[in-house]
Amino acid sequence: MKKTQFLLLASILLFVFSPFASAEYTFPENLKTIGDEAFYGVNVGETLLVPNGVEHIGARAFAGTGLQLVSLPESIREIGPDAFDKDTGFEVLPGSYAVNWARDNGYGYIEIKIRLNKETLDVYPGGVGTLEAVNSYADDLIYQWEELTDADSWNVIAGQNGKTLRLPYRPNEASTIVRCRAYLNSVQLDYSKTILGVFHPEKIDFVDEDCEVLSGDIVRLAWKSMGAGAAYTLHVWAEDSSGNGHWEPLAQTDSTAYTVYGLNNNTQYIFKVTAEIHEEGEQTVTVDGNEAVFTTKGEAASIIPKCDINGTALYVSWNAMDRALYDVTVTDADSGSQVIRAADLTSNAAHYYGLEKNKQYHVQVNARIPDSSRESGFITITGTVIPVDTGNEDTVIKSFEAKPMGEIVQLSWEELPEAEYSIYMRRGDEEEKYYATVKTTYYDIGGLERGNEYSFRLQAASGDWKSSFTDPVTVTMQEKNDVEYRALLVAEGNHAGSQRLESTYRDTERINSTLWNAATPSGGAYACLRRRDLTKTQLLSAIEETFRAADDNDVSLFYIGTHGNVDSSGANAGALSLVDSAGNEEIIRMDELASALGNVKGTVIVWFSSCGSGAAVYKEGEAQNGDPDFAPDPVGPAALNAAAVEAFAAHDSVVNLNDTQSDSFIAADAEVFETGEFRVEGKFYVLTAARYHQEGYSDHYSYLAQHLCEGIETENGFMRGDANQDKKLTQHELFMYIKNREDTMEGGIVQNAQTYPLNSEYVLFVNE
Repeated sequence: MKKTQFLLLASILLFVFSPFASAEYTFPENLKTIGDEAFYGVNVGETLLVPNGVEHIGARAFAGTGLQLVSLPESIREIGPDAFDKDTGFEVLPGSYAVNWARDNGYGYIEIKIRLNKETLDVYPGGVGTLEAVNSYADDLIYQWEELTDADSWNVIAGQNGKTLRLPYRPNEASTIVRCRAYLNSVQLDYSKTILGVFHPEKIDFVDEDCEVLSGDIVRLAWKSMGAGAAYTLHVWAEDSSGNGHWEPLAQTDSTAYTVYGLNNNTQYIFKVTAEIHEEGEQTVTVDGNEAVFTTKGEAASIIPKCDINGTALYVSWNAMDRALYDVTVTDADSGSQVIRAADLTSNAAHYYGLEKNKQYHVQVNARIPDSSRESGFITITGTVIPVDTGNEDTVIKSFEAKPMGEIVQLSWEELPEAEYSIYMRRGDEEEKYYATVKTTYYDIGGLERGNEYSFRLQAASGDWKSSFTDPVTVTMQEKNDVEYRALLVAEGNHAGSQRLESTYRDTERINSTLWNAATPSGGAYACLRRRDLTKTQLLSAIEETFRAADDNDVSLFYIGTHGNVDSSGANAGALSLVDSAGNEEIIRMDELASALGNVKGTVIVWFSSCGSGAAVYKEGEAQNGDPDFAPDPVGPAALNAAAVEAFAAHDSVVNLNDTQSDSFIAADAEVFETGEFRVEGKFYVLTAARYHQEGYSDHYSYLAQHLCEGIETENGFMRGDANQDKKLTQHELFMYIKNREDTMEGGIVQNAQTYPLNSEYVLFVNE
C-alpha cells in the first residue's frame, strides 16, 4: 500500500469511547486489508479492536505502537511478520486462525469473553430486574441466558436472546443463579460468570433478634434490607377514641434500623415498615411490610455508662442511641462539687485526664433526643450514677514497642485518646534527648547508625496534664547488608483551602504493611519510614533522613499521596500540594523532587498517588501509555505517523478542575511546568496514578495505592500481579495489574495510570 493510501486510511478513522478507560476505533466499513507498516511507530493507544471482515494484516502494521491488547476477529486469514510488538496480548475467538497464529508465534492471548454489569441483581415485588451483558467485541452477538435449576442443570430462559436480561419477579422464590453465553458468527464465546438474582420478599419482615424493647419508653426496631437505594418509612398503628385506626408515619430513613423514643410504659404498639425502590430503567416499586407487636416495659429508660480507670485517667463509654446528644458530668463524691461537665456530645465515649489519685468520683451520662412534638423539642433520658475510684499511680502508656530494620526504627504504642506524645531518644550511654511530638500512635525514626544501641521513652500529654514516662525500650541496629531496601511513605491529609483527604493516611498504612510483608529480590523486606502533613522543607529533610545511607547497590522507594494540580494551563501543574498540620501551604515541583531523589544513590522506585502526577514521566514528542501528543516531523515517515495520530484524536476523557475537556498537549503548556523529569533510564522506576491532567484520588481511597497493594499481596501462592506466575513481580506486570483495573473505578473518576520505563522487566518483589 502506498503512503498516500496510508494517509487516506488514517484520515478517515474515527475515535469512539469504549466502555473502559482505553481507546477503541471504528475502521472504515468493508475494510479487508491493513497494509504493511500502516501504523508503524504510531501511538494508537493501548487497546485496539480489529473489526470482523478484516482478512489480512501486513508486516509490521502495528509494530512500535505500544499496543498492549488487540481483539482479533474470526475473519482474519493472514498476519504478516512482526505485525505486532512481542509484548502485545490478544483477545481471540475460539477455533479461529488468530488462536493458532498467537500460539505458534509465542504471543499471550485469551479467548474473547463476555461479562455482566452487576454482581447481584435485585428484583422487587411488582418490578423487573435488568441485567446487561458487556463484551469487548464490537460486532453484534447472539446471547443466550440460562438459569440454574434445583437439579444442578442449566435451563435456557425463554424469550431472552438480547444483551439485556429482563428478569420478572417470581413470588415465593428467594433467588436464582443466571449466566449468559454468546455466539459470534456461530462461534461460542466463554460463559460469563454466574450472577445471583435475589427476589426480595413480598412484604418486609422485622428481624426479631435485632429488635429490642430497651426500657419502658424505648423500642429499637430492625428490618430486612430491600437492597441498595431503598427508602423506608416506619409506621405505627394509631386509634382514636371511637376505636377507628390508621397507620401513622413515624419516621423516614435509608437505614434498616430505627429507635423509637418517648413511648408509654406497659403499652402495646404495632409497627410496620414500607419501602420505595427506584429500579434502574423502571418505575418506583412500593413494598409493604408485615406487622409486629411490641409491649413496652414498666421501668423508665436509663443510660448505664461503662467506666475504665488508667491511673488518674477516666474513660467513659455507653450504648449509643439514635440521633441523641449526650451530657456527661463527673462529681467529687466527697464534696459533691462538679469536676467535669461536657454537653452536646455526639459520640458515645469521652476521655478525661488529671483526676486526683485515690479518690472516688460519680459519673453520669444523660441523653437528649430531638422530638418536635414536645414543647422542649427533646426527649430527655436520665442516666444511672456510677461510682469510680482512681488509682494511686499516674496514667501510663501501654504496649510501647520498637521494631528496627536497617537505619530505621518503627515505634508504636496503645492510644490514650485525644492525647499527643513526646518521644525521647538515647544513643548508647549519651544523654537522653527530646526527639519529636506527634499525635499518632506510631512514629518512625530514620538515619540511625548501624551497630549502635538506642533506647526510647514516651510521655503523653493533653492540655496541662502529662502521663508518667514509659519504661525505656532498647534496640541494637543491625549491620548493613550488601543490598538494602528503604521506603519513605508520605501522606498529605491536609490540603489547600481546608480540604481534608483522610484516606491518604489509611493508604500509607496499607502500603507500609504490604512492604513489611513482601519479599524483595534480595530476600529481605523494606525498611519503611512514614511521614504525614509535611511542608517542602520537611519533605526534603525526610528524603535525606530516609535515604542518606543508600549506596549504589541499594533500592530506595518513595511514595506520596497528596493533591496535585490537573489544570494543564495553571502555574502549579506538574507540582504536588504540601500542607502541614498547622495549615502552612507549599508546593514542590516535579523537577525539585526529581533532583532530590536523583541524588539518592542506587535505584529509586517512585509511586505518585496524586492528580496530574503523570507530568513526572510525560515528555512532549514521545509516546507514553496512550498519550497521543507527538510533535510532527514535516517530512518522511514521521509525518505519516503524525497524520495517523491526528486522525485518532484524543484517547480518553479527562476530568479537569476547570471543567474543561482536553486531551491534547499544546505548546504553551511546556512554558508553565516541567515534564518528564523522572525519565532517567536505569535510575527511576515510576508508577503514577493518572496522566498529567487527570484526577488521581477518589473521595475514599487511592486507586493506585489499592491496586499496588493488591498486586503485590499473594493469593493461592502467587502475587496477584505476577501474570506469568514465575514468582517474580516486574515493573511491567504491576503496571498492567493496575491498568487492567481502571474500569472498576467509581464516582466519575477518570484516570489512567502511567509508568516509566515502558515494558520494564525490572523485578520489584519475589515470593520464592
